[in-house]
Amino acid sequence: MPHHPSQSDSSGFEAPSPEEMNVAISQYDFREMFQSDRTGALYRAWQDNLDRDVCIKVMPPGPKGMDTAEFIAVFENEARMMARLSHPNIVKVYDFGRTGDGLAYFVMEYVEGDVLYRMIRAGEVTLDHVFEFIPQVCTALDYAHDRSVVHCDIRPANILMTKNRRITVANFGFSTVRGRSARTSATVSATSLAAVDYMAPEIREGQEDIDGRADVYSVGIMIYEMLTGVVPRGAWKPASEVVGTDPRFDEIIEKAMAPDREHRYQAAGEIAAALTRPQAGWFRSRSVW
Repeated sequence: MPHHPSQSDSSGFEAPSPEEMNVAISQYDFREMFQSDRTGALYRAWQDNLDRDVCIKVMPPGPKGMDTAEFIAVFENEARMMARLSHPNIVKVYDFGRTGDGLAYFVMEYVEGDVLYRMIRAGEVTLDHVFEFIPQVCTALDYAHDRSVVHCDIRPANILMTKNRRITVANFGFSTVRGRSARTSATVSATSLAAVDYMAPEIREGQEDIDGRADVYSVGIMIYEMLTGVVPRGAWKPASEVVGTDPRFDEIIEKAMAPDREHRYQAAGEIAAALTRPQAGWFRSRSVW
């Protein structure tokens, strides 16, 4: 994982240093903080009794309007559900808890490899990556959705690639239980924590009954960004007009990103199927843009 240390951000969340975390959660040896933003802080730590590296996510305080007792109850319920997710394309949650200061945290599998966000920024993404990565992401999402867990923060920064090219979806720590408004989820405050550029309209608007089609929308945005290097905003142009990609991508992206979720793909696996069926005839190149 790339190393992007920072101890505070515009939201006011002050990420504890690794030294402070060694005191707060003494059973782990915190080695480094490699990311900190308004969604929380990520640390690499060593779990001595099991002889392994782990990734520990420390969350900011609960969403505004949610009292401490409610936050704790909802967080623990959702954490147990996430810990039960066991899939090769999902970063495994090993444990969860709260520090003495009341900050919630997850202990997760540490994935050694690359991040899709860095690959896009470096211009390293090819069409082969789209065909290879997106179906794996969709497989993970279908698995989670079948278990009533909606990720709510699908974006390139949360898509990891191991050295053997296995894709893993990270940060289910922002997810919500299907059917709940994202505003009432302990681990995501939709208007402030998740990346707005990738957020489905129903989450931005605070609608009730969030379901897996919110993640489908985010996958559509991610495909567009992988193809063009930019996030679609406002009156965006089809990828085929921006970089000359196969226009069949346009149809997939537009359907995934339909503002009305009834008009989207109804499951992430439908995106994977749309990509898989005709891919042999699609143009490929060393890089997309």
